[in-house]
Amino acid sequence: MEVKHQQQVLLLLSVSSTLLLINNDHLILASNNITLQGCPETCGSVKIPYPFGTKQGCYYNKKFLLNCKQTNPSHSPKLFFPNSTFSNILHISIQPSEILVKGKVSRDCYDKSGKLIDKQSKLRSRMWTESNNMFPLSTRNKFIGVGCDTVAIIGVREGSYMAGCVASCYDINDVVNGSCSGIGCCETDIPPGVSNVVTFVQSLNNGNSTNHSLVHHFNPCESNKARHHFIYD
Repeated sequence: MEVKHQQQVLLLLSVSSTLLLINNDHLILASNNITLQGCPETCGSVKIPYPFGTKQGCYYNKKFLLNCKQTNPSHSPKLFFPNSTFSNILHISIQPSEILVKGKVSRDCYDKSGKLIDKQSKLRSRMWTESNNMFPLSTRNKFIGVGCDTVAIIGVREGSYMAGCVASCYDINDVVNGSCSGIGCCETDIPPGVSNVVTFVQSLNNGNSTNHSLVHHFNPCESNKARHHFIYD
């Protein structure tokens, strides 16, 4: 199955509503998406409503501290969680309490003989939220695996949760466009309260010389065709 090589993915993080109900005054500010006086209102094109902030005195506590970073001199700055350059924030909504995050898509690539050809796929774990338990993944998200020889796994660092799905097919004509039922594409729900997620993807025949070789002739893993796993809303 030919799959366009995607580099980024959108995530929805749910902000615990109880943490926003600080007191009546702060609740009024939060419900109106107001930035505190004298504080940066935006980072690039992203608005920064209280209780979030990028400077001392602009956020409620350090759990709401965000970083505005200039990652490319020719582009606008981007908004991140502290100590992160992986998942930049695209939008913050107080009502409803959600943060929209952009991250990378992982991939696992082999040549027709089953040899690993993409060094990046050796690093199969990705930290999606890089934050704390205040910002769990929204249950609106789905975890997706794409390919004809794909095992995609998602879990948490603490080991309290692990799930996954298998996508396979034996002929390109088996794949139904728009369907994600296990033939060329699989998906699984993400339960409530999950944060600090790690994910990885591998061949169904991982560990032997047949990695991806049985489907390579119609599902090649080249620069623009790959086996992916990602989370989407």
